[in-house]
Amino acid sequence: MLHISHERYPTIKNSIPIFNWIMDKIKDFDKEANIDEIVKKAACNAMEKLKKYYQYTDGIIYIISN
Repeated sequence: MLHISHERYPTIKNSIPIFNWIMDKIKDFDKEANIDEIVKKAACNAMEKLKKYYQYTDGIIYIISN
């Protein structure tokens, strides 16, 4: 089910803090010594995917929402 705006679901104005929090967690996770390399690779892939979509937060729709 698609939710455009709802108190239980992130809306566009909440997306940047959420992206930042997740990316910080992935960076911290990557620094852990006891993590298997395949898991670190998966985290790296997740970071690349987040960066791909993070760039869209510079668009006009985000600016208007604030």
